[in-house]
Amino acid sequence: MKQSKRKIFTKLYKEHSSYMYGICLRYTKDTDDAQDVLQDGFIKVYNALDSFKGESKIKTWISRIMVNTAINHYRKKKVLNTYPIEENEVGGLNFDKIDVLNKMSADELLELIKLLPEGYSLVFNLYVIEGYKHREIAKMLDITEGTSKSQLSKARKKLQKLLKERLGISKEDLGL
Repeated sequence: MKQSKRKIFTKLYKEHSSYMYGICLRYTKDTDDAQDVLQDGFIKVYNALDSFKGESKIKTWISRIMVNTAINHYRKKKVLNTYPIEENEVGGLNFDKIDVLNKMSADELLELIKLLPEGYSLVFNLYVIEGYKHREIAKMLDITEGTSKSQLSKARKKLQKLLKERLGISKEDLGL
């Protein structure tokens, strides 16, 4: 049985480690941390392999483990420096007015996200990229929903500034 589990795990690692490394990079500031999260995450995958029930795709299951491992890694490193704001203060980028993403490669966008303070990038990744709701993010990070919304708003504002600097895009182009 152990031999079979090792073979399955080895196949999963070969098939998914590159994609999972990309997830880890989104949540960390450097490659060393991303590699640590990837390794820790795959250890968790191996240990939990027997509990996989097939209710979702294996890639989705492993992705969720990686995201949770990255969040735990972040918690160990540092406490979020967050400040709640009122609900009506939450704003964001308007990508309907200009297709900014077509002007940038995925790597360029990832580099901009990495320039955000850790609390901002963590909430931005969870909300925008992973699709979690503020309620879920608040529970995962042990913060309030208002704080999650605040961090997202601040992340978007910082990204606006970075996009303007990088691409020469004005606030009017972004619909602000």
